[in-house]
Amino acid sequence: MANIKGNTFWLFSKFESAKPLFPVIAILIYIALIVLRIPSLFAEPRFWAEEGAIFFRDAYLTPDLSTLFRTPYGYYSILIRLVSYIAVHLPLKYAPFVYTYVGFLVQLLPAVLLSVSVPNSKSKGPLLFAAILCLILFVQPGHEIWLNTLSSKIYLSICGGICLISSPKGKFSSYFRLLVILIAGLNGLYSIFLLPCFFLKYALEKKFDALVEFLVLAGCALIQIGPVYTCITTGYRVLSTDYSILPVIFFSKLLMLPFLGPNITLDLLMALKNPEYWYKIFFLAITGGGYLLFLFIFIKNKCYPSLYLWVSGAMILMFSLLGSIGNANGVIAQYIAPMAGERYFFAPNVFFSLSVLLSIDYSNNNQRLYNLMLTIVVSWLIVLGGFEFTQSKKHVWAFSGPSWQVEVEQFHRKPNYEMKIWPTPWKMTLSKENK
Repeated sequence: MANIKGNTFWLFSKFESAKPLFPVIAILIYIALIVLRIPSLFAEPRFWAEEGAIFFRDAYLTPDLSTLFRTPYGYYSILIRLVSYIAVHLPLKYAPFVYTYVGFLVQLLPAVLLSVSVPNSKSKGPLLFAAILCLILFVQPGHEIWLNTLSSKIYLSICGGICLISSPKGKFSSYFRLLVILIAGLNGLYSIFLLPCFFLKYALEKKFDALVEFLVLAGCALIQIGPVYTCITTGYRVLSTDYSILPVIFFSKLLMLPFLGPNITLDLLMALKNPEYWYKIFFLAITGGGYLLFLFIFIKNKCYPSLYLWVSGAMILMFSLLGSIGNANGVIAQYIAPMAGERYFFAPNVFFSLSVLLSIDYSNNNQRLYNLMLTIVVSWLIVLGGFEFTQSKKHVWAFSGPSWQVEVEQFHRKPNYEMKIWPTPWKMTLSKENK
């Protein structure tokens, strides 16, 4: 028995001594998984939708820094504007490299930020670190947001979420977090929607670092107010919608897709086709009731990191969905489909799943059943999401498209040529005649 105890202690001590290396190893695996999902993109990058059709084209036709402050979508997007400014000063055939590689760096940023921060959750250690990275990688839907700067605002909002659930390790960590928050706040509105929770974090924890992070994000929000106000008053974005369809959308994207996968979700939705009124009431009861139940649990147990993410996920979901182009065009019902409008649901699903993970407390023997149930839920999200992660080739619309080099050759032959970009049927023209 003594020998067994001695061996157990030796193994535990070895594991403890390996802890400082674990984040490095985990981040290397995280990088490898990002690369291996679509390795061809690193050798043959592409433009994704508005990256080429709007942002690169703007910078190409007006190659100066004035384009940094254009707000065609009702908010500042400083990062992608800066990337576009750099890209137009490269040979045309190399321009997509900047977008894809910057997209890769932004996608890597949550892992780096987590490694220089200390989670405020009750559970800590390497397993928590690994589980957080797995959820960020695998939670569905995650196809159209892959390796492009257009989705940088989404991954930057996840960085904001990591700041909400953690504290800086030291001075470098504090400054690094503030820089990330600043970039996030000036690159779209997703991170701005986290502002109430940054204030809530300071109000509950009374930490100086939390106050400074709130003030930085609040400053960004003040800068974003102008274009947002203009966008709403001109009618480009609308905040009204067909609210009766929202329960079906939420049930499809927040529950069916992450837990059943896209194929089963699509089959079930096709069986419903035109949901009756009682279906919508049922969907509302399940999604709304589940949300309120966990909100109550997080407040009752004073699980503040989970509370911050739970509220933030709902804020991003509602405001981004109401402000979506699909809503403005009166076709919000299209988001019921599993793969439609993925960009509006990825960050909320990551936040909700992380909330559940962070509420698990194995040191509390009074909630063993609760811990077991949530462990099963998180494990299933990772297993199913990991399986779908490996099925990229099946999603042709997101992971394949026209060769940029071929399109550039066509453009050089005919300057008025509309170059095809990802995803089909997006195109871009660089002709000044079509400006």
